[in-house]
Amino acid sequence: MQTLLKLSAKHRRLFHERPEAMIEYQMDRLELAYKSTGNLDLISPATYDYSDSGLEINFRLMIRAAQGIDIREAGRISKIVETHDSYVQIAYKNREAMATRTEMLNGGDTLITRWRLSAIDIYSILAPKGAIIDFLIRGKDANIVRRAILDEVLSWHQTV
Repeated sequence: MQTLLKLSAKHRRLFHERPEAMIEYQMDRLELAYKSTGNLDLISPATYDYSDSGLEINFRLMIRAAQGIDIREAGRISKIVETHDSYVQIAYKNREAMATRTEMLNGGDTLITRWRLSAIDIYSILAPKGAIIDFLIRGKDANIVRRAILDEVLSWHQTV
């Protein structure tokens, strides 16, 4: 089932005023959420409607704390489109798993690219805990909205 998540006015202002601070905030939130629950299981297809820029992001997010997880559990992502400055970040327990996942998804028209911005921070937070995160991002302003994904999804998850 698709879930429509609207970005708040507060977040929109923050993205434009201090985008780098938002990245740091998201990473802090993710780490705190993991420490408080010990097990994040956020597997939900969703659409982010960022109407001000005419951007739509369709993505599937999985954050899972598990040991010995089979990377095939994440399933196949049919197409990842990179436009302008939008990137996909995939973080795994180890580099071998990351390479395997990339190879698996690079068939046909699928494009996997590491998310440049804050990729090292994301990997250092997720990898030691055995978490997985997948994004499907597309749109001319995806570089703005990608900063919202973790914060918005975690906030949504805590209210359901």
